[in-house]
Amino acid sequence: MSRGQGCSATAAAAYRAAERILDRRTGIEHGYSRKQGVVREMVMVPRDAPEPYRDRSELWNAVEEYEPVTDRARENEQIMERNALVERPSGII
Repeated sequence: MSRGQGCSATAAAAYRAAERILDRRTGIEHGYSRKQGVVREMVMVPRDAPEPYRDRSELWNAVEEYEPVTDRARENEQIMERNALVERPSGII
């Protein structure tokens, strides 16, 4: 799973659990509550984990917030490079 490929931890968690999770970083609500086939869903954390992490949304939003800023900068750089390739006139190689 990679942000560079348009994925996020919150989207993946929502999909796997067939529920709705708001990604606080992007403001996008990932809603998979209509998905069928999930037999069992649970959040497993160590006993001494902070209480908010027992909630799937809080846990995966915390994961998203933890990612180092350098990874975000690298991702933005890759997006700009792709856009530059698309915008380049056809005669320029």
